[in-house]
Amino acid sequence: TVNYAPSVTQNPTNLTVNSGSTVVFTAAATGNPTPTVQWQVSTNGGTSWSAISGATNTTYSFTAALGDNRKQYRAVFINSVGPVTSSAATLTVDNAPRVTQNPTNLTVNSGSKAVFTVAATGNPTPSVQWQVSTNGGKSWSNISGATSTSYSFTAGSGDKGKQYRAVFKNSFGSATSSAATLTVNNAPTVTQNPTNSTVRSGSKAVFTAAATGNPNPTVQWQIGTKTNSVTNWNNILGATSTTYSFTAASGDNGKQYRAVFINSAGFVTSSAATLTVHYAPSVTQNPTNSTVRSGSTASFTAAATGNPTPTVQWQVSTNGGTSWSAISGATSTKYSFRAVSGDNRKQFRAVFKNSFGTLTSSAAVLTVL
Repeated sequence: TVNYAPSVTQNPTNLTVNSGSTVVFTAAATGNPTPTVQWQVSTNGGTSWSAISGATNTTYSFTAALGDNRKQYRAVFINSVGPVTSSAATLTVDNAPRVTQNPTNLTVNSGSKAVFTVAATGNPTPSVQWQVSTNGGKSWSNISGATSTSYSFTAGSGDKGKQYRAVFKNSFGSATSSAATLTVNNAPTVTQNPTNSTVRSGSKAVFTAAATGNPNPTVQWQIGTKTNSVTNWNNILGATSTTYSFTAASGDNGKQYRAVFINSAGFVTSSAATLTVHYAPSVTQNPTNSTVRSGSTASFTAAATGNPTPTVQWQVSTNGGTSWSAISGATSTKYSFRAVSGDNRKQFRAVFKNSFGTLTSSAAVLTVL
């Protein structure tokens, strides 16, 4: 009786199967005494091997799962003379795609990059095709050239609310990711500027402005006043609606108003509107008593504000103010004439008038020496 070590007569061969199918590896060897067999598996490309419990026949079979892809199998034959190991066989498990990373909702500013990313397993490696929906997911369209796991593009305001998903395909099936919604923030754009307004003092002045933007912009009204031809702007406390109204006073005449719209993507300022306030005359300078020598020039000056600018008419009284007469041609704020003795104790006053009222200055007495 001649004992000799095992010699492999049949090595296991590489196999390709679908996930869920039965895998059968076969190996054979001669030897005396007849050798035992132990199947081993490697999950790291043959660097290390582990015995498979119960796998002690020349044929080893099992149901393939996704996790078995690229594993290697070999048989070790042993008798009292020594061991021998078969060559290794690689198992390829084909399977339909399975999404492992879905794209997530995204918020970007208009003009910035939007980037969506997905991932999937599958054997053979699945292809990917991105799709877009513009109607809330009711229908989908392929995006030309979008065939990578990452899809990026420059977002515009028109992309707001669109949805994106990826479809993975291989020869065993397809899988579709969940949909991700794109929110595009865009800086405000003025759609309505305030317009110039003319009101009467004591009446309501109303200015209105509007703007679009995402997120919806806030609004802050500002008031502008000119200093040395430069307009200085200041926020109006509490004026944070698209309509700003207030009771106009004469001091508001010529002021300017504008609205500033702001959101997280930027800001925009409306054009300025000018307020014109009409009001009745108000005397700002009364004429004063004057003493001159006969034959000298007597001058009286008066001034008033009002909008429209009031006209002026000087009057004279020769009876202590009981009655008054208009002085022909005396229609300037300064009235001058050559005084004579007959003008002594006369009184002079200015009458200011516009379309909103009439106001008379106090009287000034002329003494002629």
